Amino acid sequence: MVLVEPCKSGCDPPCPNPALTIWLLRAAAGFALAWSIFRAARQSITLDEADTYLWFGGGKEARFIWYPFPNNHVLNSLLIWLSTHIFGLSVLSVRVPALLGAALYISVAYFLCRALTNRWPLQFAAFICLVYNPFLLDFLAAARGYALANAFLMAALAIPVWHARTRRSSVSGSAALASAAIGLSFVANFAFAFVDAAALLAILIWAIRRRGPGSILRIIGCATLPVLAVSFGVCGYTITHYTREHLWYGARSLGEMTESLVDACLYQLPGWLGYPGAVRSAGRYILMALPILCACRLIPGSLDRTFRRNRQTIGAASVAGILALALVAHYLEFRITGLPLPLSRTAIFFLPLSTLFVVLVAGSPAQFRFMRVLGHAMTGALLLLAAHYLLCLRYSYFKEYAQAAEAKEVYGVLLRLHQRYGIRGFVVGGEYASPLNFYRLARKAYELPRFEAAPIPYPPAQPVYVIHGSYWKPFIDEHRLFVLYRGEVSMVVVAVPPGGAVPLAPVAP
Repeated sequence: MVLVEPCKSGCDPPCPNPALTIWLLRAAAGFALAWSIFRAARQSITLDEADTYLWFGGGKEARFIWYPFPNNHVLNSLLIWLSTHIFGLSVLSVRVPALLGAALYISVAYFLCRALTNRWPLQFAAFICLVYNPFLLDFLAAARGYALANAFLMAALAIPVWHARTRRSSVSGSAALASAAIGLSFVANFAFAFVDAAALLAILIWAIRRRGPGSILRIIGCATLPVLAVSFGVCGYTITHYTREHLWYGARSLGEMTESLVDACLYQLPGWLGYPGAVRSAGRYILMALPILCACRLIPGSLDRTFRRNRQTIGAASVAGILALALVAHYLEFRITGLPLPLSRTAIFFLPLSTLFVVLVAGSPAQFRFMRVLGHAMTGALLLLAAHYLLCLRYSYFKEYAQAAEAKEVYGVLLRLHQRYGIRGFVVGGEYASPLNFYRLARKAYELPRFEAAPIPYPPAQPVYVIHGSYWKPFIDEHRLFVLYRGEVSMVVVAVPPGGAVPLAPVAP
């Protein structure tokens, strides 16, 4: 995948001010990283994050880091173990590995946007769509392996571009570096296995074609040995002991998989926005229009020599091949073995790759006028989509983990109840136990008992209940529970029965 030189001057359309446009992109990159750090420090710990620390990354011994389990993203767990031992336990220290992934991902996205096209509007739209997609942005702060996996995958694809622009490394050296990045992407998240393999194949083909008089065997070795060394060196035990019994999460059709990604990309418009339903529908139409516009530009593009032979089109073909191979591999696995298709977060790698593909198709120069018009139409659609993404900025919860949006506040309420009234008996729903236990450890509140997930149906006549207020409303009404605290996002409630030790009055976190 070899792309164009960055914008200097004489762009089509010309940049209003080359230096200004560069700094605008840098400002957008800096804000994205600052926003991710702010969210990482502010937002409540979630169920999966807490489980990752409590089960794998939080022990005094590191041996549980390599335990084979879907929740265990090995590289992320290993870095959490290191960061919490260095900086102490806090929400921010647990999310340090994700923030490192965010820094790398944003940097690579900036580099690619400068290399993808010389057109400033498309550069800006590409960067916003790559970084500010609300679903991608969530996982640049959440303590999971998705940020690292996406970052290393994008870095691997950017290395051939960097090689073509700088020539600072040989083809074999660049292939080895990209191969190592693919290995790090895989050990950061096993859900990236097929897309990483497809990317590795694309890089191997690129290296063989660019090798010159070099040996094919040397190129193959440079492109394969690093990924094997990283994969088995970091998590060989995990790979060889992995079983499929826990691999139940996923989609049962391509339509379900696609809908999960579309829904995540458009989540969630703010309440103050007028007619949010109409704006969301417009966002869906834009997402539907982009592949149609791509097809309208690619099909007649076979007759346009300028379009057919330029570097952007070659890059688009490379990305399309990676997407197609990954999709086919997942579908064949689903049909043959019954393992579910990627769903939502486990399909997150489709988002940056699809964005790259659209941007490359939109930015490819063409000889025919109507082809150029289509390119500008695609740029306009990407700018509208970027505006939609910016409207979805939020700092209080992650889309995938909204049920833990107020875990920090709930813990504060329980701590107050213990300190004021000596309450030690808590009936806690299973989705809240791990986040509350995390805060108990992080704040060294060892006087509180360890929170255990209560069996269902919940036992009656208990001092305090921490349950989902909407789902368990019949239970709350039946036992006439008084709600001391209610979460606005997660609908979690802290409730007590009448006549108990706790007065029937709201309690602030």
